[in-house]
Amino acid sequence: IGRVLAIAAAGGRLFIGGSFNTANGLPRQGLAALDGVTGAVLAWHARLTTTSPSAAAAFTLAATATRLYVAGFFDHVEGAARNRFAVVDASTAALLLGELSPTIIDPQIQGIEVTSTRVFLNGGCRNGGFVICAYDPDMAPLTGWTFPPSTGPMAASSTSDTAGFSLDA
Repeated sequence: IGRVLAIAAAGGRLFIGGSFNTANGLPRQGLAALDGVTGAVLAWHARLTTTSPSAAAAFTLAATATRLYVAGFFDHVEGAARNRFAVVDASTAALLLGELSPTIIDPQIQGIEVTSTRVFLNGGCRNGGFVICAYDPDMAPLTGWTFPPSTGPMAASSTSDTAGFSLDA
């Protein structure tokens, strides 16, 4: 029995991520795509795996019409090495170029937000604490864009008891 931990919608599809090996009886390892109208599981199939004894899982997703950005507990996607983060083709499920720097010790990404020109990650996207990092859609770091590190997870909202900010990209 598995669990859905994240959802993202784009291009008429609903992508689900979590800790599961099947979706409606079809083999799906941590990621699946559903028809946005009917809920039927689509042929789209990007496999998350890990060499750890624990099961692979997708914890955070963000989608555009052409790309699905995935973060979680895995070290391979479609057999290719990826350290807890990957970019997958939203139509074909093919693994795309674009990954975090291999020098990041423990990239625990807790949030992903995408626009047509930017990808923002919240979490361990660089060494030295939890931060917000900015990339282009191919995951090239945006130069001159920084956000101060935090010693723990960050929260942003418009309520008065938490930090608030907005980004116009």
